[in-house]
Amino acid sequence: MDITNFFDLLPPFITIPSTAFLMGTPERELSALAKAYGGTRESYREESPQHTLVLPAFEIAQVPVTNALYAAYVAEAEVPAPAYWRGPQPPAELRDHPVVEVSWEEAGQFCSWLTARTKNKEQRTESKQQRTKNKEQRAESKQQTAKNNGSHRPWFSALRSALSPQPSALSPQPSALSYRLPSEAEWELAARGTQGWAFPWGQDWDNTRANTSSGGPATTTPAGLYPQGASPFGCLDMCGNVWEWTSSLDARYPYAAHDGREQPSTAGRRILRGGCFANPHGYARCACRFRLGPGVRNAFLGFRLARV
Repeated sequence: MDITNFFDLLPPFITIPSTAFLMGTPERELSALAKAYGGTRESYREESPQHTLVLPAFEIAQVPVTNALYAAYVAEAEVPAPAYWRGPQPPAELRDHPVVEVSWEEAGQFCSWLTARTKNKEQRTESKQQRTKNKEQRAESKQQTAKNNGSHRPWFSALRSALSPQPSALSPQPSALSYRLPSEAEWELAARGTQGWAFPWGQDWDNTRANTSSGGPATTTPAGLYPQGASPFGCLDMCGNVWEWTSSLDARYPYAAHDGREQPSTAGRRILRGGCFANPHGYARCACRFRLGPGVRNAFLGFRLARV
């Protein structure tokens, strides 16, 4: 596969500012959820108590990782392709669909690879820019030497040049972007904004805004096919299509990023968000939590990138 334009396959990223928001579901609403979507009040207990969080700013991909993007990774990193591709490339008609059959562990490996690849690209770009700058400086030096030829103080310009600080030595180079899975708190903020809505667009369900079993085609659809289902920040497919892995361990609320639930090396089930094409829309609520073991992969599980 030609991966020269690999970075063109990356989705747009949306900046989520540092802000306060309500995470989870109020306990007073648990009985209503059970009545609307089935189960008992206790079935929804994991979503409460609702609590206020303030997160640092971060960036999140507008859409999930597609088969096309994952194919570039498979080709370059020489990792196994998802089984449903039936080869090293996805079916042509699925290239712009979210990749599925990716475990939490594999999603993390993709993020690590992308971070390293981005760093290498930036280093190559900086090296090329430095070579160009050095060439320009040599040309300027020759011009200055010619200009000073015959001057009473040609040494002055040379001394000034020698003592002048070089930007490349004093200015820190920009660090490479670090790609990762979003935490479940970041995911929920990106999905519902600060309004605390049940769905990305508001309180009421609308079959035309998302791909779920409540009205979708019973399979994945192209990433971003439902622009009318955008979140307040402009994120797409936060509701339905594929379940999305987050970095977070399954743990009780209230959410606390530093209580151990974000440790990547800790064993335990990881949280997924968003519902999928095979689930009714109750699972696509912004506050709904689902969890699976980190090695599980199936036709309903995909992932979305975050970065800092």
